[in-house]
Amino acid sequence: MSEITRHDTDVEEAKARDAQDGIVREVLAWVPAVVAMTVGIFGLLYGMWWLETSY
Repeated sequence: MSEITRHDTDVEEAKARDAQDGIVREVLAWVPAVVAMTVGIFGLLYGMWWLETSY
């Protein structure tokens, strides 16, 4: 009987660990997008500044 209880506990712990890993992976998946957007916005602002000051 304790073997079944221990198995159920292990399954619950594994599910919780997988859910937490999923959140971490989802956050890490956004990192390249945030970097790309930051570089793009910086590039646009720098380009606008360069056009203004190049005359």
